[in-house]
Amino acid sequence: MFFDPVSGKPRLWYWRHDKGDYEFFDGPGFHPQNGQPLQSFTRDMLTQYQQEIEEKARQIKAEQDRIEAQQKAQKEADAQKQLDQQQKAAADERKRAEALQRMSDAARQCDQLAANPDDARRVGEGVSYPTLKPQAAEAVDACSLASKQNPNELRFQYQLGRALEQAGDGSVRIKNRQSALEIHQSLVKAGYPAAFDNLGSLYRWDRKDLATAAALFRKGAELGDSDSMLSLADMIENNQVIPQGPNETPLELYKRAAELGNQDGVRAYQTELANAQQMQQQRVQQLQQQQMMLQIMGNVLRNIH
Repeated sequence: MFFDPVSGKPRLWYWRHDKGDYEFFDGPGFHPQNGQPLQSFTRDMLTQYQQEIEEKARQIKAEQDRIEAQQKAQKEADAQKQLDQQQKAAADERKRAEALQRMSDAARQCDQLAANPDDARRVGEGVSYPTLKPQAAEAVDACSLASKQNPNELRFQYQLGRALEQAGDGSVRIKNRQSALEIHQSLVKAGYPAAFDNLGSLYRWDRKDLATAAALFRKGAELGDSDSMLSLADMIENNQVIPQGPNETPLELYKRAAELGNQDGVRAYQTELANAQQMQQQRVQQLQQQQMMLQIMGNVLRNIH
């Protein structure tokens, strides 16, 4: 009982935190930590406390509903974008296959041996760096010839630079990577989107110039290059650069890359989204626990009357 059954005087005292939370005590006096005087828990305060509990319960329920609705909408939006992405990827693949048939032998070999699978201007499927490395010397020869035969097709220059990054060992490799850097510099000036990530990576890893690398990744991301988005996200996650606004979080960058069909982006986005959803679920569980405690307190208070 919070009140004496005979006199009706309070048997409970309280102190209220500036956030609105209450601490209850079974006698008058002062708060043991801050020394502030305790207040008697009157019947008017009981009514106010009950109203606050009910309002808090409504807020918790509304927050829980909002989180669940947000999760549902996110899943539906991602499913639709995945479908659109698959349809676009199929159409793009048909176009690339048709273009590949029209190429010269050197051009066809260059596309087959050195194309970046995430270059929006590629022809063919493209190859990863682990696949490119053992065939880099052959790719350099093919792409050098293709570039001479098609000087206005920047794709072959880009793929030549990409092959040079992986070709050779020791001092030859160093020289090739310098040549690749110069090719990518020229392509960046020409606005070739995929070259921004390659040039940025050379500045990041070879020259240890993080500021220039971040600037290149940002520009590549603006131009729609998914690899640049992933590289920028990686720098942010490693605390090598500070994000410039809400659209430059790793989650947003991974999402944009995934929507462009970048498979590394898809995997990174799914992992990041799962982590975010887990945090939201923990928040829902915390809200549910608070709601249960409020219900218990509400039941106790109702039984007083």
